[in-house]
Amino acid sequence: MKIQVLFYFLYCLFALNVSVLAQSKEPGIKITGEISKPLTLYPADVSAMKRTIVRLKEFSGLEYFYSGVSIQELLKQAGVEIHAASGKENLAWYILAIGADGSEAVFSAAEVDSAFSTKTIILADKINDKLLPEGLGPFRLIVPGEENRIRWLWEVNTLVVRFIKK
Repeated sequence: MKIQVLFYFLYCLFALNVSVLAQSKEPGIKITGEISKPLTLYPADVSAMKRTIVRLKEFSGLEYFYSGVSIQELLKQAGVEIHAASGKENLAWYILAIGADGSEAVFSAAEVDSAFSTKTIILADKINDKLLPEGLGPFRLIVPGEENRIRWLWEVNTLVVRFIKK
């Protein structure tokens, strides 16, 4: 009986460790830099946030619907004061987005502030109501209005907020 209890205990311990390892391997996005609340968000976290849908026509003529969370909303979650009304000094920052392959793109404060721009840059996790395919997601930057889509990074895993130093 004691051996059975010991095996059961070891089995439960092993199952718990496998579960924790699986969770730690889940791809997420880190929001870091000169911010008050650095955080890591996982697909389930992003999926539960306020959603934005962007309708885009590809070069082929096909239309796609990208769904995700605005960069402004993500930064708000990390404690970044976004809105222009909060003062001119708060416009002296930028966001460096980094993809899993090392690709990078930079966005100014004004580009993600809805008080300055009518375009909404999103961190998309879905295309046409389906999760982004493996190897391309879980997150992609979508920048409406840009013809050259070089900043539309796939597999975005980090957003770094930096202030411009004088």
